[in-house]
Amino acid sequence: MAITYVPAEPPSLGVLGDNALLIAVGLSAAVALVLGGQYADPRTAVPATLALLALTGLGYATARGSLLSRLILTGVMVGFVSLHIHLARGLAEFHYGVFVVLALLLVYRDWRPIVVAALGFGVAQLAMDRLQAAGWPVYNGAEASLPRTLLHLVFIAAQAAAEVVLARGMAAMAAEGEELSRLVAEVDQGEAIALDLPERPLRTPGGRALYRMLRRMARAVSALRQGSSRIDAACHEIACGNQDLSARTERTAPARAAPTTRPARPARWRAPRMPSRSMAAQ
Repeated sequence: MAITYVPAEPPSLGVLGDNALLIAVGLSAAVALVLGGQYADPRTAVPATLALLALTGLGYATARGSLLSRLILTGVMVGFVSLHIHLARGLAEFHYGVFVVLALLLVYRDWRPIVVAALGFGVAQLAMDRLQAAGWPVYNGAEASLPRTLLHLVFIAAQAAAEVVLARGMAAMAAEGEELSRLVAEVDQGEAIALDLPERPLRTPGGRALYRMLRRMARAVSALRQGSSRIDAACHEIACGNQDLSARTERTAPARAAPTTRPARPARWRAPRMPSRSMAAQ
């Protein structure tokens, strides 16, 4: 299942990505001002730079870390790279900024800014090339060339497609890591652990596997506690039985220890035995 990573805990990857693009926006603004003074009229570079910086500040201040902020900063970077190409009068080296921005957007681990940037660059390059071909003071290259522009768009689409696959995989790993971290934080209670976690929806395979394992451990610990309670009850009963037996033994001991005397039988009188006749004849 494909997962779109939506950061939930500050500091989130969304905020870190916004901070990274904010630095890139600052550097791009400085480059635009330098190019405006070097190649073109500064009156073109300054208003465009200020407008893009104002849009950056608005998005960062009101929606930092959200999808809206990501898309706004992505659009600003598309605008700055296109402005660089125009101010440098279509110098080929500044077209590399397109691929740098696409690579930089992987910091979000979200495929949506990448798709927006690729579409933005495609529209901007086609529009600038066609305006240049029509004689407008807009530069996409040394001279307008639709085949060359279309070739650029093929490379942009190829890199964007590869990065979408990477971003989706990275999003799944990031979401799984964040979900596992939340589960571990709930289990860890300082000196104790809490295995009886409540039911909750889990989005990642790793989170579901860890939750199932914790539930099995909770059932095992509960069974051990019940067995221990039964053993304690049996031991208590045995101890109580031993105490009762000891008490009865102590009560009957004096009776067993007293001497018993049997009454003497009266002596029987026996008559003297008379001698027999044979003895008398002798």
